[in-house]
Amino acid sequence: MHEKNNEAEMDAGNEPVRMCVICHGRFVKKSLNRHVVSVMGDIAADLTQTAPGRGIYVCASPHCAAKFVKYRPKRAGRGKHV
Repeated sequence: MHEKNNEAEMDAGNEPVRMCVICHGRFVKKSLNRHVVSVMGDIAADLTQTAPGRGIYVCASPHCAAKFVKYRPKRAGRGKHV
């Protein structure tokens, strides 16, 4: 997977690169699904990718999407699996 990460970074050019919180793969930001942690600690999808707050990014992999259902942040922007 390390080679995949380098390819994503090289293909990105000047585009922002973010990391999937589940698989830790690095992808171009616009290819990831963004979620935001509210003040109450709830996770909400950010479809416009412009909501205020710490963003949590998840790749399009079905494996990562399934694991993200159980993902709970430890504190804003950081988390671990429950």
